[in-house]
Amino acid sequence: MDEYKDLIEASGAEKAGLIKLRDLTDPTALKVLNYWYAKRDGRRMPSPVDMNPADFRRALPYMMMLQVDRDPFDISYRLIGEHIVDSHGVSFSGRSVLAVNEEKPKLGSLLFELFKAVADLRRPVGSGGEMEFSGGGYMKFQAVYMPLSYDGERTDRIMTVTCYRQIPVTERFHDELAAISVRTA
Repeated sequence: MDEYKDLIEASGAEKAGLIKLRDLTDPTALKVLNYWYAKRDGRRMPSPVDMNPADFRRALPYMMMLQVDRDPFDISYRLIGEHIVDSHGVSFSGRSVLAVNEEKPKLGSLLFELFKAVADLRRPVGSGGEMEFSGGGYMKFQAVYMPLSYDGERTDRIMTVTCYRQIPVTERFHDELAAISVRTA
């Protein structure tokens, strides 16, 4: 457990974490999650071929498609939406999730463990919180990670939706600003 705590602290994700799917509030994330459930059609998870981008066109800038490889196990970015690229300041399309470590040390390792857990659990996982992003500054985010399977059992892809909102300085430092104004009053 200390290993994960170290990854979280080193990657700057102290104010981010897993959230229950029922606690998701972002309408874009919820729309795609509900689509995933509808496409499951009684299976543990839908197939990548069940996903029709035309059905969630407005969500595409907020989405990623990850490929799960085995022998050796790896997870790589296949497609990354422009809003995600803008927020992170770089596109990792075609690269391993661990390559994120080159831009933001330890964040790639943290994401790799998260995506590996989604692949192993074979069910959607939610996350949210606050983080500093290279391209977008300090932001709040909510995300949902949904596994896809060609055979209905083994995760082959992970489809994600991540929605960001910049946090104004006055909101981010609300408590500190309030303490300063009390001291100067």
